Amino acid sequence: EYDTWYGNSEEHTTPLEGGNVFPLSKNILLIGLNERTHAQTILTIAQNMMKQSELTDVLVLQFNNTKLTKGDLGFYVHVDTFFTMVDYDAFLFYPDIEDSLNVFHLWKDDGGTIKTSKESNLFEAFKKVLKLKSIRIIKVGGDDPIRS
Repeated sequence: EYDTWYGNSEEHTTPLEGGNVFPLSKNILLIGLNERTHAQTILTIAQNMMKQSELTDVLVLQFNNTKLTKGDLGFYVHVDTFFTMVDYDAFLFYPDIEDSLNVFHLWKDDGGTIKTSKESNLFEAFKKVLKLKSIRIIKVGGDDPIRS
């Protein structure tokens, strides 16, 4: 037996891309928001998981995978094409996408209502929700866009 938080209802019709969903801990989920995973999907998952599991926080990375021009070197279909958590405080990250990301934090207040805030910095948001003083960012390819 397993728990289902999305896809088990006829109301769940908006898309969810597997490469956009990452558990950062037993209490924190990272979800990418783009053409392949809609905001309503993320909200439904957050509501269901915060009711039925230990989930306390969801970080949402909004990016536009159609925004890139043909002159760009990469194509970001989903989060796992530019981000991977490799340790509790370490992340592989493709640096050229950082400026085009919007970061949102979802959490439940004491009354059970889901609250949302827009975060100004991706890595500060990671430190905040993971309750870490510092994190390690490993730039994929270093500073060379061809290698990354």
